[in-house]
Amino acid sequence: FKESILYLIHDTDFNSDGKLDRKDPRYLYLSDRAGKSFRRISPEKEYVTKYQILPGSDQMLIQARKDTNGDLVFGGEDELVWYFFDVNKNISLQPILDSIGRKSMEEKFFKQWLQTAE
Repeated sequence: FKESILYLIHDTDFNSDGKLDRKDPRYLYLSDRAGKSFRRISPEKEYVTKYQILPGSDQMLIQARKDTNGDLVFGGEDELVWYFFDVNKNISLQPILDSIGRKSMEEKFFKQWLQTAE
């Protein structure tokens, strides 16, 4: 990512209120340092909540919120999904952890943790 620029942009009036604001999806875009090869790397109709570049690599983790309840609001009851992105590979993002997987991991972790704490 040393030769890249990352942008967080609201560019779609998702809720049709006539405004582009924080209520609309926030997308993650990437370009080279000259601003060329500009492209969206985050999923369509999802709100990027955070991203983390993996140190010493051209890879990152992206967390996005899907409007899973269809109310046109990205809220706490909507699903959070983690994606993996590699700038050197021209493939679409693949989810690595969705809310179901996260819940399963939490249940296993807490179940194991509670057993060892007794």
